[in-house]
Amino acid sequence: MIGNSLLLLVASVALAQTGGSTQPSDGIPTEGTQIMSGTATLGGKVLVRYKTTITTAASHPHGFGGGVKTDRTGMHRWLLRTKDGSYIGYDLVLGPGDAVDGFQISFQPVTDVDDMLQRASQGAALTPMPLPKYPAPQIVHDGDTVVLDLMASADGTEKLTDYIQFFAELPEPKAAATTAAARDFTLDDGPVHFQFAESRFFVGGKQYSGNVNFQQARAGLTFWFAVPNQGRYVLSLLPHDGFTQSGEVRDNAIRFGDAGQQYELRTMDNIIGAGGAFHLYMRHDPTYQPKPGRENTVTVGMDRLENLLPNQ
Repeated sequence: MIGNSLLLLVASVALAQTGGSTQPSDGIPTEGTQIMSGTATLGGKVLVRYKTTITTAASHPHGFGGGVKTDRTGMHRWLLRTKDGSYIGYDLVLGPGDAVDGFQISFQPVTDVDDMLQRASQGAALTPMPLPKYPAPQIVHDGDTVVLDLMASADGTEKLTDYIQFFAELPEPKAAATTAAARDFTLDDGPVHFQFAESRFFVGGKQYSGNVNFQQARAGLTFWFAVPNQGRYVLSLLPHDGFTQSGEVRDNAIRFGDAGQQYELRTMDNIIGAGGAFHLYMRHDPTYQPKPGRENTVTVGMDRLENLLPNQ
């Protein structure tokens, strides 16, 4: 597994090539297991989406938290290894250029993320990982992907990598197309694929304008949504005691309702197999308290039911 012997290899940067990689429908070729994703705007001109993957011999790598903060100059990116408080990061700074000839970008030491790190570590001691070198400034064009190896083991077989893709305009997830009545999910319906990148959250049919945070998706058949001032909604594809049928997965969308309010999360890809409409069973916990600093954030995740409700 990735341990304290990891070396920071921020200088290892290249444009992504498709050979030997997985090419998903969102266009970012990756290797390893995805643990994080998100989007940001650089300087109000360039949109980026990033994926973080880990390549490790361990079946369940140690957890990482992380995120970004943006300002007029670019993006502040940070990742925290939760087991020991060690963190890494970088600033992605936008330089001169335009959509026709490309934009200049540069990587610099991370700044302005102390508040986010403190909240994520919940007051635990923090240990910065050294950054010996940064790649030279480079020109990127619409659709380019920069592959940034953040950490790697001595033999190069275990890595933590950011894939950063640049856009003049990000694609928007479409509304679900299936009109058939929903039915119960079975394992024959295909794998559950929950891709958070470019997701959009809607309340009452309108896109939510506040912060939305996507937790690391873990293998399972249960989704969960923590909504400000509403607690947490646990949504299972399978029926369980204490759950009511109160939602559905329809193609690329998760829909559910409570107390007259309707919620929907749209993703870029079908969530179950090739698509279709499937029942969701909901349990509402109005007493759920979010992590410090996320009281005003919609938080979304996927996990196994026994991890979400260990006493069931």
